[in-house]
Amino acid sequence: MDRLGLARVSLVGHSIGGRIAWIFAALHSERVDKLLPGARAAMLARMAQTVLVDPVPLLKRIQAPTLLVWGERDAMIPFANSADYLAALPNVRRVAIPGAGHLAKEEAADASVMAAVDFLDK
Repeated sequence: MDRLGLARVSLVGHSIGGRIAWIFAALHSERVDKLLPGARAAMLARMAQTVLVDPVPLLKRIQAPTLLVWGERDAMIPFANSADYLAALPNVRRVAIPGAGHLAKEEAADASVMAAVDFLDK
């Protein structure tokens, strides 16, 4: 970012990139304008699998407005789990994608892109 002359950015991540975006946003909140992680990154579940610390304190440090795009029919990481993110993140908005599963961004690309563009434009 420094080499490109970017003081603040909006981060978009998918899968492990979503996890990287969460961590960067938590550790460098002054440099993140908005955050749009992939719901399939499943930050809470994945961090719990790979790190033996509670991820909630880290998530609470994220100050950037955050958009969660989540498939209502996600069988891998159920839609109900999005409530964990809503409780942990201080500035979060969730968009539910009806009929979509775990790959909501691929299964309902138009709706996902519209939600992302609307979020990033505000």
